[in-house]
Amino acid sequence: MRGPRSSGANGPQVAGSRPRSARRRHLPPTALLTALLTTLLLLPFLAATPASATATASATATAPATTPQPSPREPTQTATLAAHLRKNPVYVTDQLPRAVPRSTAPDFAEVAEGIRKRTGVRTYVLVVPEPGAGTESKALLGAVHDRLGRDGLYVLVDEYSVSQAVAFGVRAPAKDAWTVQLYELPSDAGPLLSFERFADVVVLSPEKAARRAEAARDKYGSHGASGARGGEPDELHIGPTDRRNQSFLTGIALTGLPLLVLLISPYVRRWWRRRRPRTPTVDVVSLSKSKGEEGPAPPRQRGPRRLHWVEAVLALVLAATVALTATALFDETTSSAAPPPTAVDMTSRVDRVTDGLRRDPVYSDPESPRPLTARQLDGLRSRMKNADYGASYLALVPQMPDDESAGDPEAFADALQRGLGKSGVYVVADPISGDIDVVTYDVRIDANRIALDLPDGISYDASDEPSDDHRLHQRLGRLLTFLDDSPRTDTPETSSIGTDVPDPVEDTALPRLFSTDFWPGLLVGAIGAVLVFLVVAAVLGILGRAVPGLRPAAPGIRVIRQRGGGEGRGRGQDQGRSGALVGFDAPTDPSPSYLRRTAREELAALSREFDPDAALPSSLRIRVWDCLDTATLLADRNAGGPDGRVDDDVPAADLAAAVTLARMGRAALANRDTDKPCCALNPLHGPATGWRDAQYAPEDSRRRTIPLCDACRAFVTERPDLAHTRRLTLPSPTAGRGADADRVPYEDVAGPMPAARKGVPQFIRQVREYTGVQ
Repeated sequence: MRGPRSSGANGPQVAGSRPRSARRRHLPPTALLTALLTTLLLLPFLAATPASATATASATATAPATTPQPSPREPTQTATLAAHLRKNPVYVTDQLPRAVPRSTAPDFAEVAEGIRKRTGVRTYVLVVPEPGAGTESKALLGAVHDRLGRDGLYVLVDEYSVSQAVAFGVRAPAKDAWTVQLYELPSDAGPLLSFERFADVVVLSPEKAARRAEAARDKYGSHGASGARGGEPDELHIGPTDRRNQSFLTGIALTGLPLLVLLISPYVRRWWRRRRPRTPTVDVVSLSKSKGEEGPAPPRQRGPRRLHWVEAVLALVLAATVALTATALFDETTSSAAPPPTAVDMTSRVDRVTDGLRRDPVYSDPESPRPLTARQLDGLRSRMKNADYGASYLALVPQMPDDESAGDPEAFADALQRGLGKSGVYVVADPISGDIDVVTYDVRIDANRIALDLPDGISYDASDEPSDDHRLHQRLGRLLTFLDDSPRTDTPETSSIGTDVPDPVEDTALPRLFSTDFWPGLLVGAIGAVLVFLVVAAVLGILGRAVPGLRPAAPGIRVIRQRGGGEGRGRGQDQGRSGALVGFDAPTDPSPSYLRRTAREELAALSREFDPDAALPSSLRIRVWDCLDTATLLADRNAGGPDGRVDDDVPAADLAAAVTLARMGRAALANRDTDKPCCALNPLHGPATGWRDAQYAPEDSRRRTIPLCDACRAFVTERPDLAHTRRLTLPSPTAGRGADADRVPYEDVAGPMPAARKGVPQFIRQVREYTGVQ
């Protein structure tokens, strides 16, 4: 080995050499003896020195390869982060704009300043991508502290939460505060909220912080104090699947609940109204009359109409309530705790890398691990510079899902190419994962070979033995060889397909509540309401048949008792009366099914109410018996004799006649009166209670005096010109089944029904002639 050379005649000399002008000199004997003794004393040390040097050289040659260390001229990750903290105690990286935008740095600084004010401890915060396991996080904080040389509370925040916290030279319950934010907050709380919860605990006394950490572990840990599985905090945000479930549930409720009201309420109301006691329900109305003075008519029945209107309004209010309640409850708009990044946040890292590539075609991210040494980087620069296919650019930058390109290396390369505005080969190497991606822009290399035929050993570390540097240097060298050997093309080609990067706001925005599965929910809600209605109808039907008290009876009798009399009334005025008057409800245009069902109910009711052995006047017994007999002849035409059932083939006109006779019999039995005629407008209403002048037909403007029931009489009193609108019509025998449009007045149908206008005795005789019974 050569020693240092002298810069002048009198300077230090190079070991193992002498100046050319030096002269040979003879030493005295005393000096020779002293030199000999000194050599003997130093001989063991001189003998040991070469051996040590040889052993050291041998160990260096045989030692396994370790992670290359960067040259002093390349700043390390620790030095870069320490330099950032030297300028500002809170540093937010530009590598995570989707999770922690740099624009949130003032928020982190405010929380850190709050810790300092309350404890006096200076807090240093690093918001950087997750470096790895907990030991790596702690080692990174320790290295940054050593490089910075300042004591304080060092907090490392990644894209998820507070990943590590260490107190160097100060007293602060950093470990307990870290434990509390880990267990008390859900996984989607976000970095800022996690740091805020950490700050709430780290300012407590060590005893209080320890108790709170223990309570958090007992409540949310893997196993609680009792040994049972611990719970987990509820998530603060929902995902797209949860929003679709909310929309689906809203759709079901929005149609299902109002439809249930509209379907079930009228059905239950009608079912309950059909359930009536065996004795008539009596409404007593006292009317004072003087001679020649007519009392007021009973009020018109508006109950059902009002109830229908209430049901419709209730359904509408219920639908509006469901919509407003769902909007208030499901008010989430985003699936992430991250605030929306600004345009500067999304371009900050790309601008930084682009500026670096303008100065140097090889850019190694200073905030990330440095897997390549300066010498290795120089070798790559040299090979890239001498390539004949054009310019090359290498970016050693991590690719993460929360960066500006959403972890897409090709999108990142596209952004770099747009920033530089130069064609060439762009290589993106991830120093954390070790992945290598190559994109070409207008170079004379086969684009398909670059996009499809890049060997797997180059794209990622395929070795079975793990390595901290992912063998990036060797694989990048193989990549440059692959590019050199790639066939050239006559025209420049580009391997990029122009990947679209998702917008950070739209990427985390939840669908609108009234969208996606809301529409299928509407259909399912309607189907569910119909199914529930069918179940309710079946249950009520079973109850009505099984429970005697709930069996439906025939339509009830409305009895109005009036007192007082009149004298000198002629045609067009009420006849004097003091007995009970009976009326029935019936539609103007009944369907065959209604007539068949009502005939069955009326015959059953008359059979129950009429006791032939009871002490009744002879004329009344005969009249009621004749009504029951003729009504049965019309409705029950079994060839072998009456079987107590209404036949299905009975015409609608005959069913109407049977209902009229049964009701007249029930009215006579209740009133003890056989002289009342049927209501001329609708015989199904039962006996008439008075006479009125009315326009009987729409084409005939003349008015005639006819007997009317109480309800029809009240209507005709107000509108005699519209009396014909209450006239009973029946389906025409020639009309198709279910054709409601082809209907005829009851006095024009074939059969005995027109005889109802001529009085009950004539009606009974006509029925017997019609049925062939004398």
